[in-house]
Amino acid sequence: MRIPRWPVACLTLLGLVSVPAPFTQGGPAAGPVDGQEILVFAAASTGTALQEVANAYAAVGGGRVRFSLAATSALARQIESGAPADLFLSANTAWMDRIDEAELLAAGSRTLLFRNRLVLVAPSDTDTGPVAVDISLDLEAMLVDGRLAVADPVSVPAGIYARQALESLGMWDRLQARVAPASDVRHATLLVRRHEAPLGIVYWTDARDTADIRVLGTFSPELHDPIAYWVAQLADAPAPAAASAFLAFLQSDAARAIFSRHGFAPPLDADTR
Repeated sequence: MRIPRWPVACLTLLGLVSVPAPFTQGGPAAGPVDGQEILVFAAASTGTALQEVANAYAAVGGGRVRFSLAATSALARQIESGAPADLFLSANTAWMDRIDEAELLAAGSRTLLFRNRLVLVAPSDTDTGPVAVDISLDLEAMLVDGRLAVADPVSVPAGIYARQALESLGMWDRLQARVAPASDVRHATLLVRRHEAPLGIVYWTDARDTADIRVLGTFSPELHDPIAYWVAQLADAPAPAAASAFLAFLQSDAARAIFSRHGFAPPLDADTR
């Protein structure tokens, strides 16, 4: 028996963020899609780009789209517990696999959207210049008495990738006690912006969209699992026709151009490994 869906009000109590996109009357949208609202559970790192995509969708007559933005791990657990959503956009293959294996996705709807990369960041007023992110890098010395801001390295995708990269460089054992774990990558970025941490490891897209942040170096993608973003419709989406329409728009040239402007890159075959 499928787990009952939670009332939307419960999401507010869980601290998830809902961002409504404006709705434009008229245009090509018609039939069961017209006027229907959908809820998209999406990785926090996609929020800025997704809002622009939703605005573009509304401009061509698409329906209203709301987003609940949080760490992929938190969203996946909400879905497993029956939280109501139409689409799930994951920043991690493993979490999407988990929802897929639980048979909570609409058959054939799972799609690889784009990829990202990890960067080392510092406040923009730091005296530290660009660095090579390799085994010669002395992050301990760069931190001085501070801590390294990352998303939770146990369950949040951005933190998992950061931990994998540091493990590949032989630094994790020395640095794990100095990590300042955040609930998601956006909060990790803010810790650096607010000078609460002198350094952070975050996604390139968050770094470029955040004021007062400087990118010091980029981690090689060979140091961690592919940062692959997947989207899928949920099997019991409350508004399946409208969800399918927005899922198709996410794969359109117009949406791809928006994601590209925000720093997301097209997926590679290797991203599915």
